[in-house]
Amino acid sequence: MTGAAMILVGLLVGGGALYVEQAFAADPATLQVQTKDQINFLDSAQIQVHIQHGAATSSYAVTIKVTAPAGAGGPFCDTVTVTTDGGGNGHVTVNYPGTFKGSACSPAGIGGPSTILPGTYTVTVSSSPAITAGTLSTTFNVLPARGVVTGSGTYAISATGTYSPIAVPGGYLTCTGVATSPPPSTTSLSTTYIETRAAYGSVTFAGVISSNTQGQYTILVQNYNPCASPTTVSVALRSMVTFDDVTIHLPDGRSITGGLTVFTTADGTVAGTGTPTITTILAGQMSFTGTGGLEGVSGNGVTMFVVLTAGGHTTAFATYEVQLTNVPGAGAGDE
Repeated sequence: MTGAAMILVGLLVGGGALYVEQAFAADPATLQVQTKDQINFLDSAQIQVHIQHGAATSSYAVTIKVTAPAGAGGPFCDTVTVTTDGGGNGHVTVNYPGTFKGSACSPAGIGGPSTILPGTYTVTVSSSPAITAGTLSTTFNVLPARGVVTGSGTYAISATGTYSPIAVPGGYLTCTGVATSPPPSTTSLSTTYIETRAAYGSVTFAGVISSNTQGQYTILVQNYNPCASPTTVSVALRSMVTFDDVTIHLPDGRSITGGLTVFTTADGTVAGTGTPTITTILAGQMSFTGTGGLEGVSGNGVTMFVVLTAGGHTTAFATYEVQLTNVPGAGAGDE
């Protein structure tokens, strides 16, 4: 019942009518939060906020607080605006983790929202102007992801590179021990010149992903100058590794084998040394696609690698962290 309710009682008394009027107070404003009971992946969590019987055509600042399971950090908060219509009703839907931040809470939460940790998440809401009636708290459960394997490891690269010639006055720019074509002449010019470098070689993986045969490696580096001394130059690295036979090690000790393609992108800087050996430290993003016995497997990861370049030969040593999905036999719900 909304607004004042009117009850009219007609009693015939001596041919007249007695009217009794009873007025009821307006319904109280309510704030409600709703979520699905269970979801499979945290990035699909939707949180709905409703205001009913609030002030008409008004705006409310609603703070949504999510308390994550132990180990995920937090709590995490976000503030949204709910605008009511002429009847005092309004709603908004937000995604978690979305723009939720620990720093938005008071006191501030710790870390950033986990996108993979299963468990129970508690959601509470509060508003300004304050609404204290309604459903101000709820929970949702993130189910253990199906077919997910997470882990880390190391890998090593050995590759031979080719360099595009850099035209400079009097010939082509080169460094001692670095081969270019056509045959260059040495120059002492200190100007930074842009170069494209391609390298081909082999890669071995160890850890949660281990290679049974060497992977075939192709890398393209742009804006790379092996003679950039003492300047620092920017590089854009793009590489692909194809494995015919790798093993993914499952948490329960079992394993599965098949093919795998790994793409890596990285952007960073190279400090030129003016010597045949140049050391580069880069952080990159990785993506994984399964083939053969790993058909359907995909994933993402991060890597940090040290690259040594000397005499046209590149060696690299790296660490990686990865999350793979759709891995047969891994995670909850698999037979």
